[in-house]
Amino acid sequence: ACLDSGPRTDKGFTAVQGLQRTHSRLGALGRGLRAISTAEKAGNAIRNAAASTGAAAKGMAGALAKVPSTAYSLLPAQARLLAEATSKPGVVQRVISLQLNSFWQQHGNKVYAVGGIFLAYCLWRTMYGVASTFINLSETMAAGGFLALSVSLVILGALYLRRKYTIDPNTVYRLAMVRLNTHPGLLEVMGAPLVGSPVRATVLTGGKLRFKGLVPRIQSRRAQIIFPLRGSERKGLASLEAKKRKGKYVFKLIAVDVPTLSGPDQRLFIEGGPAIYQRGGILDELRDPFIKAIAAEDAFVREDEADDAAEAAEEAHAAANKAATGPQPLEAGGGMYFWERVALTWQRGLQRLRGTPVPPASHKSA
Repeated sequence: ACLDSGPRTDKGFTAVQGLQRTHSRLGALGRGLRAISTAEKAGNAIRNAAASTGAAAKGMAGALAKVPSTAYSLLPAQARLLAEATSKPGVVQRVISLQLNSFWQQHGNKVYAVGGIFLAYCLWRTMYGVASTFINLSETMAAGGFLALSVSLVILGALYLRRKYTIDPNTVYRLAMVRLNTHPGLLEVMGAPLVGSPVRATVLTGGKLRFKGLVPRIQSRRAQIIFPLRGSERKGLASLEAKKRKGKYVFKLIAVDVPTLSGPDQRLFIEGGPAIYQRGGILDELRDPFIKAIAAEDAFVREDEADDAAEAAEEAHAAANKAATGPQPLEAGGGMYFWERVALTWQRGLQRLRGTPVPPASHKSA
């Protein structure tokens, strides 16, 4: 009996363990069912809350719709404008862009100045700190030297950015003259070489920082120039449009109007086409008064020459009157100037020292 009790005990222990595992599985299943039930209750509560919120929103909208127009008119003017603006799509973004552009136009130079000072200060402290780590520097001399160096670096950086993002009309004119003097068709029509003129009409646009929404962007600087062009055979009028893109000059239009013996002027396009020339009408507006100014240039030259001749005649007449009314020199039978009297006195003194007779000075006052 004692020998048989061992196996029966092991079997009972195994059965108990199986029952425990089954019980734990049933408990986990019950907890899962309770969690599912709780989630369903939470979902129902969320749906009920959303439905009540929607009903409240509809009720609020209905209440606002029932408000008479007299109550709306009691609001301040700015509040009414803001309410009307916010009801339209995209208006808020445009308003923010306009506000940022207005702020930059009014305070852009101040922002540049503050940014330059802050950058110079950061460079100064950084260079001084790095140098002090490796070298034992004098406090006053090192601080002053690094401050001057940081200010110089900031100024050089500002000049570099200004040169990169601004456009120079004189540079555009020189580049355009190179293009014109290397175009074989134009040289054949007008004759080589082609010479420009310092008389130019220039319109500069762009080059400012603008905001599209909250994103700042730099608009390309653009120049439109008109100037007379002269060749060995014909004269013409050159029109060009150029802009600066990533630090490089890009020509959008180079056109030359060449007069013909019969009919209107012939327009030759070196770069671009009629669509670009007619875009905006700026070049057309500049062309008419510029042609009138060129036509009057010969009259202006003749007027300047006449004025120069009249001034020269007046100066000659004044010099003749001054010579006639002024004191005459001794040789001309008049009086002596001060320096002539000094020279004569010096000559007489030398003659007395040498023992030679001094001739009497015969003169009369002017």
